[in-house]
Amino acid sequence: MKSEGVGYFKQFWNILDCLCFVAFAMLFAREFIIKEKKNESKNFDLMLNVFIALQMLLKTNYYLRVYQQFGLLVNLISTCVVDMIPFCVYLFVYELFFVLVYIRSGIKAPARKGFEDGDFFGMLLYVWENSIGNINDPDDSSFALLESHSFNGYLIWIIWVFNQVIVVIILLNFLIAVISQSYENVMSNKVIKQYQDIAALNKETYEFLEFLFPTKYCH
Repeated sequence: MKSEGVGYFKQFWNILDCLCFVAFAMLFAREFIIKEKKNESKNFDLMLNVFIALQMLLKTNYYLRVYQQFGLLVNLISTCVVDMIPFCVYLFVYELFFVLVYIRSGIKAPARKGFEDGDFFGMLLYVWENSIGNINDPDDSSFALLESHSFNGYLIWIIWVFNQVIVVIILLNFLIAVISQSYENVMSNKVIKQYQDIAALNKETYEFLEFLFPTKYCH
C-alpha cells in the first residue's frame, strides 16, 4: 500500500485484506468496548462473524494458489464464478418474469413457514426451486380450473411448461457450456497462471518483509 498507493486497491485480494482488518476492528470494539448489546446488535455481531469466516475462507484459497494442484482448482472456481455473473443476472431476470406472470395468473406458491399466501418472495423461492430441478406442480386450484376447461387453467399449465423448458432444459445447459468454456480457458493457460500466482505471492511477501525490516531489505 505504501509503494503502490491507490493502485493497491485494484486487486481483489488487497481489498479483501482491508475489509478483514476493518471487520476485526469492529468486532473487537463491540466485544471489549461496547458492553450493552441489544437484539439488533447481536444480529450485527453475527453478520460480522459470518463475514470474517467468509474472508478467512477466501484468504485460505489465496494462499493455496502457491501449490500447483490447489492453485489450479482455485483458478477454476474463481474463473467460473466470474464467467457465471452474466448468466446469473439473465437467469434472475427470467425468474422475475415468471414470478410476476404466476402472481398475475393466480398461482399460489406452496405453503411455507414464514411466507404468506401469494407472497412475492415465497413465489420467487418456488420458481427458483423449479429452476434447479426441484419441480413442483402449480397449486391445487389450477387442477380445478383445468377440469372445468377454464382458459385460466390451460394458461397456467402452458406457462408452467414453458418455464420448465426455458429454464431447466435450455438455460441450465447453457450454464454447463459456460463452465466448460471456463475450464478450457483455465487449462490452456494453467502454466502461465501458476507462475503469475507464485510471482504475486513472492512480491507480496517481499513487500511485507521490506515494511517490517526496511534497512535489511532496502534497494
